[in-house]
Amino acid sequence: MFGDAANEAHAHDPYRAYAHVGEHVPAATDSPMLARSQDRGALDALLEINGEWHDKERIAGLMDPNSGGSSIFISPGLRFSLKNWTSYVSLGIPIANHYNGIQATPAWRTLFGISVVFGP
Repeated sequence: MFGDAANEAHAHDPYRAYAHVGEHVPAATDSPMLARSQDRGALDALLEINGEWHDKERIAGLMDPNSGGSSIFISPGLRFSLKNWTSYVSLGIPIANHYNGIQATPAWRTLFGISVVFGP
């Protein structure tokens, strides 16, 4: 959660300067920005916690003991928005791996995406 009170009248109140559980959380467009211009786009810094879970595989009705498990990643990244286009990239660094049996565990992962909004 990000505080967004620096330009508001109650910014001098330390309690109101941060988001708290149960209070209104600013929309994603109100997040801290590295750069903002309607003509040049906006660059946002991101920090996510992602999880991934896989069930054990079945081969010919038998459960494979060396399959399935879970990972939790902390993922810093960047998002660039220009008009109705958005692209993002993040680097996932595993902070917890729990796999069944003998399996390779991820050292890191990269996510990249592009989206466009159609309509008014």
